[in-house]
Amino acid sequence: MVKEDAEKRAEWKSNTLFEHDKSVGVVVVGLDPYVNYHKLQYGTLCVRENPSCLFIATNRDAVGNMTDLQKWPGEVLAVWLLPCVCTYFLLQK
Repeated sequence: MVKEDAEKRAEWKSNTLFEHDKSVGVVVVGLDPYVNYHKLQYGTLCVRENPSCLFIATNRDAVGNMTDLQKWPGEVLAVWLLPCVCTYFLLQK
C-alpha cells in the first residue's frame, strides 16, 4: 500500500465484502503518517485469510521524535493492532 491509499475508506454497510489480494504473502508495517482503517483492514485480511502470510513489524516504538518540540505516538498502534485483531479472530473459532 502506498500514500494514495490514505484516501481510501472502508465501507461499513450490510452485505459489503472487503476485497483483498489473496496472493499477498507478507504484510510489512512501519511508521505511516497516512494510516487509516482501510489499510488496517486490508493487512488484517491478508494475515488472517492468506495461507502462510507473514507479518513483519519494522519498529515497535511507542514514541516518535517527529519534531524537536513534541513527542508523537510511534508506530506501536498499527504494529500491535494488527496482531491483536488477528489473535482475537483466531480465539473466536
